[in-house]
Amino acid sequence: MIKKLRRKIMFVLLGVMCFFLIAILSTLFASYSRSMDRTPKGNKPPEKQSEQTDTSFQTPVAFARVSSEGDIVIESNQISDLSESEIQSIVEDLKTQDADRGDVAGYSLRYMRHPGRNGIVYLFADTTFEQKAIKNQVINTLVVAIISIFCFIIASYFLALWMVKPVESVWNQQRQFIADASHELKTPLTVILSNTDMIIQSGAVTDSKNRQRLDNINVESRRMRELVESLLTLARSDHAPKPLLKERLNLSYLVSSSVLTLEPSIYDAGHNLEFTIEPDLFCNANAQDITKLIEILIDNACKYSDPGSQIDLTLEKIKKEALLTVSSRGVPLSKEDCINIFERFYRLEPSREVHQGYGLGLSIAYEAVQHFGGSISASSNGIDTNNFQVHFPLA
Repeated sequence: MIKKLRRKIMFVLLGVMCFFLIAILSTLFASYSRSMDRTPKGNKPPEKQSEQTDTSFQTPVAFARVSSEGDIVIESNQISDLSESEIQSIVEDLKTQDADRGDVAGYSLRYMRHPGRNGIVYLFADTTFEQKAIKNQVINTLVVAIISIFCFIIASYFLALWMVKPVESVWNQQRQFIADASHELKTPLTVILSNTDMIIQSGAVTDSKNRQRLDNINVESRRMRELVESLLTLARSDHAPKPLLKERLNLSYLVSSSVLTLEPSIYDAGHNLEFTIEPDLFCNANAQDITKLIEILIDNACKYSDPGSQIDLTLEKIKKEALLTVSSRGVPLSKEDCINIFERFYRLEPSREVHQGYGLGLSIAYEAVQHFGGSISASSNGIDTNNFQVHFPLA
């Protein structure tokens, strides 16, 4: 949980920083582009050569005039890469266009058309320098953005560590308390159970009411022991999320063995089990995790299915995964239940609850699935069937 919280905070900080970085760089780039996107200004173009070579024009320019007879006269050309014949060709193309200013297609030129006393004047400005400057600006912007994002990632990581540290400390203390308390409760519960069993078996208590009290103590002590063992399992999982070594296992064999072991208890609970297991499916996992997972899913199906109903278990290969499905018939799970049922201590609505429990079994199953990199989900047809599906990555 702490790791997920740390990642969320890190991504939020990184997203906010990157948003402001992109906004700032985009604003700077846009303002730079507008400042570069300018055409030589003036109410009237120069009529004489001295005016054409005015030093206020810092970019190379060229002037062409179209007389009333349609003749094209090149009055000035400071653009070294542009010949007079090219200017004449460009002017011929521009004569057919309505726009009085714009860019010349195929050339690094910007033009402005202005009516003069002796005809129409075309003013051309070389934009080669402008385009190179914009290109350099884009490259510099990308370099700055990449470096900034890299720095933001590092800063976000350490900020997330600093922000989560108090929560992590409290979480670790709570987790350690649960582990210690569960461990300390295990011994007295064992003593209570053993002494209760001996008293019941000895027949020393003959009064029916007292024997009923002993039976109640025995039943509740066993339920308490189940809770303590579940808490210990989760506490160990929290301290070491992947404590067990993975090995190549015959998943089909493990599931079959677990099912055959649990089959008598399933029949004792009044249910019928039908299973279909595809042979020779292998995965990288731990046998203890797989056995515990099957036990929890079967036990959950027995507890929360209709009396005398059938439980179906299938194991099949789907692409590069093995899919284990446990289906039972009973009160359908809601969409909210299917999402939250793997949370610790999550309980169904009282109207749906048919068996006393602590809401830890499926949490332990979820942790077991996480150990071997699989996934588990719950679904319902909304009528009478609930399904639990586990995806195993095949070896």
